[in-house]
Amino acid sequence: MALEVQDLWFKKQREAAAARIPDELVLKTNLIGTEEMVRERLRAHRDAGVNTLQVLPDGETLHERLATLARLVQLVKKINAEP
Repeated sequence: MALEVQDLWFKKQREAAAARIPDELVLKTNLIGTEEMVRERLRAHRDAGVNTLQVLPDGETLHERLATLARLVQLVKKINAEP
């Protein structure tokens, strides 16, 4: 599957490439979904020993991206405060 997606991507068939990616993979490798889904992913990362995340906050404007990042920071603080 990965080679097929790569081939489509290089051929600039981006929508076809994206359609080949299973939703489950997207959900398990990104901090997207409901707030509770994001909390669960953050807990899974924490429990696995991950202490650094690279994030690309969603939003059309800088203000929206910063607001998304601020929400994520608050969630991380809450998760880190849990026993």
